[in-house]
Amino acid sequence: MGLYGGLDVEDLPVPEKSIQQIEKEQIKRLKEKVKKGKLMLDE
Repeated sequence: MGLYGGLDVEDLPVPEKSIQQIEKEQIKRLKEKVKKGKLMLDE
């Protein structure tokens, strides 16, 4: 028996994407909006 309410770490659900992948996608989407002039960013 492990942490997390009796589940072993091996039994926890595995996310389809890592946090890094999601962050990359979000940044890419934001940059595309900036290119189209729909979003203004201060640099």
